[in-house]
Amino acid sequence: MKTKIKSLIIIFIILFSTLAFSIEANTTVPIYLEVPEYLKIAYIGSGSLAQGRLDLFATIENKNDWVSDDLDFIVQSNINYTLEMSFAVESSLTQNDQNHIRNAYTAKIEDQYNNEIITINKGHNNDSYQENPGISTYKLIFELFIKNPILQISGKIGDMYITVSSI
Repeated sequence: MKTKIKSLIIIFIILFSTLAFSIEANTTVPIYLEVPEYLKIAYIGSGSLAQGRLDLFATIENKNDWVSDDLDFIVQSNINYTLEMSFAVESSLTQNDQNHIRNAYTAKIEDQYNNEIITINKGHNNDSYQENPGISTYKLIFELFIKNPILQISGKIGDMYITVSSI
């Protein structure tokens, strides 16, 4: 028993001396994260929708009536942004056709709850809307009133400009 106690005392002395004279060092390493600001706009759908194209089709039955098309698009952002829209009539059209389109169109953007957030038309050719970071789905709707006499156009009638920019 005395031998065991002596052995334990010797072991404790060795452990104590090892711990008492050991060298220790530590450091702190900071960790940083940088996520750059981003804005992304993309069309949702397939076919002409994936290309971001609106196709209007009018027949003689549409005289004095509206024709329209729409497409959905999504905006992804990690910053506050402004969504803007404007329309330009195709300059290669005849002056009469340009005037008809300029005076007879309405374009709007609706949010995911079908609230109109942007509307442009003859008297108001551009508009904007401010939004917070996140992922938002929108619907672009273009409507054209086909007056009497019906237009004689087949092809591109203009360009819709949708711009997403940081605030």
